[in-house]
Amino acid sequence: MLNIKNKSSGGTIHFVAPDFNPGFPNNAKTSRFRKRTNMLNKGLRDEEKIRIDNVLKTLRTLIFVPYPLAHLQKSDIENQLKEFGLNIQTLIDYSNEELITLLNRLHFDWEQLEQFGDILIEFSKEENYNFEDKALAIYQYIQQESKVFSFGINTKIASAKNK
Repeated sequence: MLNIKNKSSGGTIHFVAPDFNPGFPNNAKTSRFRKRTNMLNKGLRDEEKIRIDNVLKTLRTLIFVPYPLAHLQKSDIENQLKEFGLNIQTLIDYSNEELITLLNRLHFDWEQLEQFGDILIEFSKEENYNFEDKALAIYQYIQQESKVFSFGINTKIASAKNK
């Protein structure tokens, strides 16, 4: 703590350094520990992002086909959805809020959420599943929570509402 005498009033003004934490020493060793921990966390986040991106890419290739899905392709889609703790039936059963909560728990970023919404829309076109409401909820969630207006998301919201 830094004490400074106020000459005009005779009182003492106390200043506390902004990074002062009496319960946790602030020295070079702990600073290195914090940096290393942040680097490890960032590395794990990057690995998780890459894993999610790869699963989404595989799902897109399985779903974006010009003909109806064969039984084998449906099982491939089920296997990819398992990476997220989902399957086609749980997609049907989950409420919009439950699905968004799950995707957030899996650390989906805004772009990945949008891609998942796109996959739901395409899967609904190819098969007789109705995931448009779930995709719309995901798009609306992105638009509201990302704090950034996106014309692309806004267009997808309008398109999903018109279906």
